[in-house]
Amino acid sequence: MRVSLNWLKEYVDVDLPVAELADRLTNAGFEVAGWEYLGKGLEKVVTGEIKGLEPHPQSDHLLIARVDLGKHGRVQLVTGAPNVAVGQKVAVALPGAHLPNLGPVRQARFRGVL
Repeated sequence: MRVSLNWLKEYVDVDLPVAELADRLTNAGFEVAGWEYLGKGLEKVVTGEIKGLEPHPQSDHLLIARVDLGKHGRVQLVTGAPNVAVGQKVAVALPGAHLPNLGPVRQARFRGVL
């Protein structure tokens, strides 16, 4: 059975590091086969809100999105997604993020637009 640490904290006051909690549960007779951090690699992925969209000047199908990232400021992104709209919340990987199976994210120009 998989159990979320956040779910467990709803019932029990837990302030231990995960590895120590796993050891204590195992020693108490509850086998812990392993644990994983589900957000690993997503430390620099944030939620933003699309504030504006305009056509890319050098493409018929690309859009330039102005996205508000809250405390991370505003960014401009190039997207080919046909289903984006002003007001939508989107996930944004900031430069320096390391996405699982994709590698590091960096800022780049795409058909002349940063």
